[in-house]
Amino acid sequence: DFGSEEATANSGLKEFASENYYFTDLSKNYMRNLEVFCEANCWCAPGFAAFNDDEMSPRTQSNRGCYEMNFDQSDARARKHCSRVGSESMFVQGALVSIHDQQKEFFVYSIASGYGYAAQYWIALTNNGTAWNWDDNSTSPFAEWADGQPDTKDGQLRCAYAARAIGFNVKWSADDCREKHDFACETSPCSVGYLCVPCPGCSF
Repeated sequence: DFGSEEATANSGLKEFASENYYFTDLSKNYMRNLEVFCEANCWCAPGFAAFNDDEMSPRTQSNRGCYEMNFDQSDARARKHCSRVGSESMFVQGALVSIHDQQKEFFVYSIASGYGYAAQYWIALTNNGTAWNWDDNSTSPFAEWADGQPDTKDGQLRCAYAARAIGFNVKWSADDCREKHDFACETSPCSVGYLCVPCPGCSF
């Protein structure tokens, strides 16, 4: 709804605007307009849920990445799938989800819980025989281990999964990496700096 300073705003343009992208600006505020274009150039590939924790900018719908829930695979197969995910029209590179704060924990669980009441899903946390390490090399102290966990059973259980506990709490447990759980893949949002490659006819 941008016009010259002498122009009258055309409110009818609101019918064509995407949610949160309609605004009236009769001054030549180029920086504000540039900000809107930059935020518009940040989206998730089809089938991915956008994670936005910036309440001050509702337009930035995917400032903390894009997430896709998948079903019932071993830890190794889940990681392989996440490294190359997409739809019939778009290819993106991703990774098994890492959890470093409670806000992201709740977001991922909200996606997983849509697929089952007692949702259980792999997270990108593994034991190398002496310590638990995140795939992204994070040293975040955030952890949500269940009571008595992590218990590797003398090194037999070296992968971690998250599951619903009491109420809306989510707790982590160790498991055999060959067991099957649902899993979430995370990717960066598509943008000029991170291209999501068109892939007509692809199937993942």
